[in-house]
Amino acid sequence: MPANSPRCTKRILLSDLNRILDPLVFLTPSLTKGKIFLQQLWQIKIDWDHPIPDEIREKWLRFYNQFEELGALTIPRKCKPVMSDHIEVHRFCDASEEAYDACIYVRSKDKNGQWCSWLLCSKSRVAPVKGATIPRLELGGALVLALLAEKVAAAWELDVKDFHLWTDSTVALGWIQSEATRFKTYVANRVDQILELTNAQQWRHVGTAENPADILYRGWLSHSNDGWEHSFTTLPDEETLPERRVVKLTLTTMDQSIGIIEHYSSWRRLVRDVAWFLKFIDFRRPRQIGTTARYLSVSYLNKAETSLIRQAQLQEFNEEYISLSKNKEVSGRSKLKGLHPMLQSENLILVGGRLANAQIAENQKHPIVLPATHKITRLIFEDTHQTLFHCGPQALLAEVRQRYWQIRGRSMARSVTKRCVTCVRARPRFVSPLMAPLPKQRLIPTRPFAVSGVEFAGPLMIRSGIRRQTGKRHGLQSSYVSPQGPFT
Repeated sequence: MPANSPRCTKRILLSDLNRILDPLVFLTPSLTKGKIFLQQLWQIKIDWDHPIPDEIREKWLRFYNQFEELGALTIPRKCKPVMSDHIEVHRFCDASEEAYDACIYVRSKDKNGQWCSWLLCSKSRVAPVKGATIPRLELGGALVLALLAEKVAAAWELDVKDFHLWTDSTVALGWIQSEATRFKTYVANRVDQILELTNAQQWRHVGTAENPADILYRGWLSHSNDGWEHSFTTLPDEETLPERRVVKLTLTTMDQSIGIIEHYSSWRRLVRDVAWFLKFIDFRRPRQIGTTARYLSVSYLNKAETSLIRQAQLQEFNEEYISLSKNKEVSGRSKLKGLHPMLQSENLILVGGRLANAQIAENQKHPIVLPATHKITRLIFEDTHQTLFHCGPQALLAEVRQRYWQIRGRSMARSVTKRCVTCVRARPRFVSPLMAPLPKQRLIPTRPFAVSGVEFAGPLMIRSGIRRQTGKRHGLQSSYVSPQGPFT
């Protein structure tokens, strides 16, 4: 054999191991040990053609000479020794610190009621060099088993959903039975691949001592006892499973009234809809004497307008509202400190002031305070702007202040007029026309006073007299044109 040559290198060892032909991987126990040996050889970092140490070479020769005993191994060609209509396909997987594998058994029942089982195929993989936890390796074995079963189902024209799947890892079984998104990426990706090929209900638990994938060749399924398939075990709680993804929860609150207001762009439509809503609430209450009108009354419109303005004040001036409701003064840092606010019977914040004895309307004595940048304030300004046929910012502000007092009202009035599409279209920008060419009298050189004219000037503002009184004067102005310029 090449392994007995005096120059034994890593290239020769790999060639010796791959020389063995095993299509159905019946020799998995022996070949897996060879793969593990090569993996350990890789960690020594020896070049391909560099001789390996004598100690490793002797260990490899002892392992390689065991392959001569495989010549006496006989493998039956028939997976079903007898004709039977009752056939089951069972799949097993197992893992250790060095490798993980999977195997498939075909189990049939003869006429005498005796069960026979035969190994169909198997597959193994070496554990990663960097190392992984045993539950991760068990999950890797389950994935190898699912992929192997898909190939067998395609070759035998069977449904992979009818296979029985077995594993001795409760952690891997708990991962498969749980939601994959709750675990880290490594586990979630493999659980998704497994569930794409199989169902979670197919996976069952088998004891470690009874798992044929542990040594791959144990006649465990040949027993006539049928109680083996009812191996129940308690799976760990999902909260105690490893590799759980850390979930960070953020509690957010949202005012539903703000969401309703944001859907409206018209103050009148918003008031009418809220008024209908208030009318519906009154309608659902216990019936009173009389009938409910099928149209909106002024009282409902006023009630809706008051409730919307009160909601805007509570959102912007909550601290001031609490202080005023307790008959206390507002804070010195408040924007309403200079307005001497007061709270009326409808729980609206009004401007105080010294106009209590004035013979004007009550809403002018104590106007309602509006926030500076609230959506309600903008809707009121836009509605007033359209009612006054797109007036300017000064007229708009004067009209709004007949009933309301808005914080920074001048800025809101300018903003509304500038953002109005109708007003922008009504104020087009005129392009200044180009000046005509200069007359030839101003361009051709001539003698003085050759070109002259008389024009009427005025009025001219002139101050004269002792008290410097201003008066208008009219007169005649004569001028002549020369190339250097006009003279008067």
